[in-house]
Amino acid sequence: MSYKTKGRLQREHILNCCLELAKQTHYKEITRDSAALCSGITSGLISHYFGSMEQLRQEIISLAVTRDEHAVIAQSLVSREPQTESLSTEVKKSALLHCI
Repeated sequence: MSYKTKGRLQREHILNCCLELAKQTHYKEITRDSAALCSGITSGLISHYFGSMEQLRQEIISLAVTRDEHAVIAQSLVSREPQTESLSTEVKKSALLHCI
């Protein structure tokens, strides 16, 4: 396995773990340490792959939109994240109603 492939897989693993964590709590509550703990890696690798926590959180939202994860989409709508503001009215309603 090449270095690039391993890095891409590690990054995807982190995002998948963080998406699950966001569904249980709130994406804004995810810290570098909690992301590292749930991913089984060091917090330094979180910084390596995502740079900032803001970047990680934005990628969590993008993944949630791609996978139609209503709980995280609703969180980001309430937080007025630009990524979800442009979603269709139907998707917004569905996400918000799913969380009631």
